[in-house]
Amino acid sequence: MTRFGPLSTSPEGLILGDPGRKHLLLTPAGMNYRAHAAPPQFFAWNEIEGATIDLPTSRFRFPALAVGVASWAVAFSSGESIHLDPDDGSVTIVSRGDEVLLDIGRHHVGGYWRASVAAAQRLLERFIVEPQSRELLNHPEELLRAVTASVRR
Repeated sequence: MTRFGPLSTSPEGLILGDPGRKHLLLTPAGMNYRAHAAPPQFFAWNEIEGATIDLPTSRFRFPALAVGVASWAVAFSSGESIHLDPDDGSVTIVSRGDEVLLDIGRHHVGGYWRASVAAAQRLLERFIVEPQSRELLNHPEELLRAVTASVRR
C-alpha cells in the first residue's frame, strides 16, 4: 500500500482517508463511502456534480513526523504516554442535487501537507468532469506514484 497525504492505495482502488477508519474508496464506477459497521454508501461518478475535501493542512511537508517527534518529546519529559486521536476531516459530495457531508478519518494528528490535499482535490475534480480519466483508478499504485511525482517537482 502506498500513501501520499490523505490518499492511499488498495487492490480495489484509491482511498481518500485512513483505510482503517471512515474513508472513500474511489473506483472507476464511483465513490464508495465506508464507515465501520455502517452499510457502505455508493455514489456513481455520472451522478456526482461536485466534491470538496475539507482537511486540516500544513505548509510543512512531513507533518506526521513533526507531530510524532513533538509527542515523543512531551511523553519522554513527562514520563507519561500520550494518546493522540485525530479529529475527522470531511468530504462534501453533491450528487443529483443533494449535498452530503461525509466524515473522513485522518491518518495522524495535525494537518496534511497542503500540496497533497490540493492534489487530491484536483484529482476528484478531474474524475468528475473527465469520464475517461476514471480508468486510471484500475491502476491505483501507478496513479498515486504519478500524482506524488507531479506534486514533488
